[in-house]
Amino acid sequence: MTQASTCPPTFVCFCNDARLFHFSYQRYLENQIREVFGLTGTPVRMVVRERGDKALPEKMNSGGNMTLTHFAIIAVCAYLLGSLSFAIIVSKLTLGKDIRNYGSGNAGLTNAYRTMGAKKDAVSFCSVTLPKVPQRFRSAGRSPVRLAS
Repeated sequence: MTQASTCPPTFVCFCNDARLFHFSYQRYLENQIREVFGLTGTPVRMVVRERGDKALPEKMNSGGNMTLTHFAIIAVCAYLLGSLSFAIIVSKLTLGKDIRNYGSGNAGLTNAYRTMGAKKDAVSFCSVTLPKVPQRFRSAGRSPVRLAS
């Protein structure tokens, strides 16, 4: 048995023949999970799969099958996005000048704050930070919990 999702708590139970997995045993497992993990009053979803069955319900399978091609595309895009200096881009678009010619000569956020002011520095800070927020929240809820079988 493994945990596949957290909202609602979804567990996948593996067995040799799904037809032999009795509903009363499923109810017993759900009640034990509620008791052990303090999920009283929380709906617990149980999916019974045969060992060779790789298909998951559509809601649980979102983003789970990442091929090497997907990984390579994401890695290249992340590299290219990370190579951009948003402090330079924001200063050239808003002020029409290169931030590296002012202050400490660095294109970092501190020099951007001193040169451009708080509002324009906030734009460059958000353009660096905000794209990372959704992946942090997504990865925080994806840690699988394995139960002893």
